[in-house]
Amino acid sequence: MAAACDIAQSASLDEAEDDEDTRSTRCSNADPLEVNVAGSSEDGKSSRRSSFLGHRSIWAGLLRKNEDGWSDSGASQDTLGARVALFCAGRESSLNNTFSTIKRNPSLLLWVVLVFATTCAVGLAFTILWANAEQSEREEEARAVAEEVGHWFSGELNKALIPLYTMRQFVIQTPEFEALHNQIGFCKNLKTPAECDANAAPPMAGKASSHRNLTGRIPDETREKFNQIAASIKKDAHLERVLVNIQLAPKAVVSLLYPLVNTEDFEAPLVLDNRGAWGHDLLNDPQRSAIAYQTVPAKTVVIAGPTQLVQSSVPVVRDALIARLPISIPGKSHSIKWTTADGMLQDHNVWGFAVLLINWAELKKRSGLYDRFAREKMHFRLTRTDLITDPQTKVVTPKEALIAESVNASVLMADKLNVSVMLHTTNHEF
Repeated sequence: MAAACDIAQSASLDEAEDDEDTRSTRCSNADPLEVNVAGSSEDGKSSRRSSFLGHRSIWAGLLRKNEDGWSDSGASQDTLGARVALFCAGRESSLNNTFSTIKRNPSLLLWVVLVFATTCAVGLAFTILWANAEQSEREEEARAVAEEVGHWFSGELNKALIPLYTMRQFVIQTPEFEALHNQIGFCKNLKTPAECDANAAPPMAGKASSHRNLTGRIPDETREKFNQIAASIKKDAHLERVLVNIQLAPKAVVSLLYPLVNTEDFEAPLVLDNRGAWGHDLLNDPQRSAIAYQTVPAKTVVIAGPTQLVQSSVPVVRDALIARLPISIPGKSHSIKWTTADGMLQDHNVWGFAVLLINWAELKKRSGLYDRFAREKMHFRLTRTDLITDPQTKVVTPKEALIAESVNASVLMADKLNVSVMLHTTNHEF
């Protein structure tokens, strides 16, 4: 610890008028930051510490405080004031020297500014390059994750749609199924019996605008054969809890369903009771006709949804995709026809549809979609582009359908750091 010296004045009150003031120096080990100058009148000796330590002692003095407040010693105040004045004078002198130097050499200031500006520009350029590199790397990561997840969905959906093509082949090769087209018959408008074929199944009581009464129209042998084939197809698909129903719809009327009551893909007490879909006329139901009219002329699978499958006010399947495949039998003439709003006749050689109900919520759960993006600290929106046919004009327009998104996916609309990956499944773009 360095030594600190304080100046003290001692004088006898009785000898004050006759004797000179006697100065004595007291030195003791004290605060190393308190360093003052001490002088003796007897020997004329003086010592000075460095300017740096002197300045530090000034500020130490300013900070020193006793219990009664700042010291009221006149000598201490004078000494402190002198030190402050000396410090300020030194700083003023330094500033004057600096300004004088700049005044004599104006270009010096220009060089200083130029060097400063160059340094800032170089630093900014490196920062921008680093940020761009970081953004590009993040975009590539997002693209890789999106493509990986997207390809998984594409593969699973294609696998889920295989039963549609299998059922189409059974219809083409099985005379009993082919005969259903004529047994159901065609109705252009269920509300106008005159617009129905003579042998067409009549409207169903209580559901006259959307369902047909198929009682006695389908032989038991045909129904049993369908159940055997559909059960085998469903089992071989290995899509338990995902592929929840297989249907045939000759003349676009749902006539055969497996399972009619599905308990195998749901935990009790939930069941998927499909009996309400029996006799459903897809071309006459206002809520289904648009997608049905779109399916008739299509050459591949048409997907609708996601939609809820609700029974007794209970959502059994919260997100379901409905996939339909039009079926035409080579060498056979089957007609589904209608007149558009502008008077154009549409007549297509189509037997009807093969239909699948896919539990989209379960498929998303299997994919690990949400957990994967959460681990990567990313958000996502999964959409599908539908081709929608207006039931009146029959004009086809594209429409984007949202089929999955993360919790905070709204940031994707504002954030410029977005990546889009296009995937093609059947005739749809994901």
